[in-house]
Amino acid sequence: VGLGAVWMSGRFKRIALNAILLISAIISMGVTARLFEQLLSSAESPRAQCGYAVNAIVPADVPIIVSATSYSLDNGVSNNYQEPEIFFYSQRHGWSLPADQHTAEKIIEFRNEGASYFVVYSEHLLNSSLQLKDYLDKNSIQVGPGIEKGCAIFAFIQPSEQIQP
Repeated sequence: VGLGAVWMSGRFKRIALNAILLISAIISMGVTARLFEQLLSSAESPRAQCGYAVNAIVPADVPIIVSATSYSLDNGVSNNYQEPEIFFYSQRHGWSLPADQHTAEKIIEFRNEGASYFVVYSEHLLNSSLQLKDYLDKNSIQVGPGIEKGCAIFAFIQPSEQIQP
């Protein structure tokens, strides 16, 4: 009886271990499938679509400026205001422009560093600064789908060497 009990306990441990491994594998596959589904659905977001438009319109080696709805400071603390979706889906690089820095001066600063396009996806942000809107009207042409479609892409029409407001 003693040997039978030892044999049964060893067999039970193997069955329990296999069951735990099987359940863990099923849970892992379920979590992976859910994450993959979320990744695919984020590619259909308005910012992803704007990124695809930037990819189709803006030359690959040209730096861009992308507006962000986040502020540079959050309750007095520096904030990582970058919203990287447009950079990611466009496969472009450049600068993020926080919501509280939508000024012609900031655009000029980035243009003097090499930016040739400005991307804005929020109509509120585009209309929040009359000075910036006036600057864009005088110094760029809108080449993207348009702000009404959630993706205004402005191509600057002047060379960027030491631009003044």
